[in-house]
Amino acid sequence: MGRNLIIIPCYNEGARLEKDIFIRSVEQYNFDLLLVNDGSKDDTIDRLNELAAAKPESIRVLDLPKNKGKAEAVREGMNAALKWKNFDIVGYADADLATPFAELDRISHLFKPHHSFLFGSRVLLLGHQIERLNSRWLFGRISAGFAALTLGLGVHDTQCGAKFFKSDLIPVLFDRPFLSRWLFDVELFFRMMNHFGKAEAVKQMIEIPLEIWIEMGDSKLTVMDILKVPFELLRIRWHYQSNAKG
Repeated sequence: MGRNLIIIPCYNEGARLEKDIFIRSVEQYNFDLLLVNDGSKDDTIDRLNELAAAKPESIRVLDLPKNKGKAEAVREGMNAALKWKNFDIVGYADADLATPFAELDRISHLFKPHHSFLFGSRVLLLGHQIERLNSRWLFGRISAGFAALTLGLGVHDTQCGAKFFKSDLIPVLFDRPFLSRWLFDVELFFRMMNHFGKAEAVKQMIEIPLEIWIEMGDSKLTVMDILKVPFELLRIRWHYQSNAKG
């Protein structure tokens, strides 16, 4: 079985990156790492280069001189991945490691032959460790409800930062920039439906409840961003429905 890849966009993460955790992950699990510096203003790029120097065969750095936002950092990382190795599965996750590497490795192996898009879901179930601040949980559920209505899909959690794709799906989903810097996850679902048709897209996607996800307590979203969510979702839906096939 070939190696998988996890892309991690990083913006001003220098103080949080723990070298030992990243080094152990590529030694212990069946994935490489592509770390994308999204125009950070601190020492993030230096920390990332240290990681790559320690494990050059398994860790690479993509340096974006200007901050472009998570959506574009992930998109450019996905396209860079195609030029690195022939990965079977490529995913992305958040730099705060709210979803730990062990959990990312676990869910990345849950693909069935007919799946091309697998995404984690922060469902609070007995026996699972899902820790969120109450205020963030409430906002998350409201946003998730709006997103599900916008998509017309029974998706519990579109915004969880743990998503994996068969590598041949990358040109379909990441060939062009996204409309939104921070709701691009919703756009991925629209792109799936526009390309394959809704019925086939649903067959190819699977939502996996995470067993562990721990809120790290900070967010780069502002209050204004939060208030814009419904309008941003409507803008996204209008765009993709206007460009749907047939």
